[in-house]
Amino acid sequence: MALFTLLISILLAQPFGIGSQPVVSTHRSENLSSDTVRLVFDLKISDGWHVYSTSLPKGGPTSTELELDTIYGAVPASELLFSGNEIENMDPVFDMKVRFFEKKVTFYQDFHITADE
Repeated sequence: MALFTLLISILLAQPFGIGSQPVVSTHRSENLSSDTVRLVFDLKISDGWHVYSTSLPKGGPTSTELELDTIYGAVPASELLFSGNEIENMDPVFDMKVRFFEKKVTFYQDFHITADE
């Protein structure tokens, strides 16, 4: 479990915004079974800002993703999923429909534990 605490701390060391932090993230882990853990990221989004959804089409904004440089003792058991009110609107900057979240969203991903430590 110390691996995931360290991993989450490193991931969240970089701020999401400049100045007043338009997005504030809290995190936790949930034990789903003896060998599966879920990493959960709750995002609070300031008024006037939004966070893009996952799996957006090419040519548009950068999709939200969980990217791990290295991970030891666990392997992904799911893709990055979300819970929240996903909004789809035409974006004139990208000239395409995009999906995003306002106010709040929760992203989560499951991992199978493959080592004792």
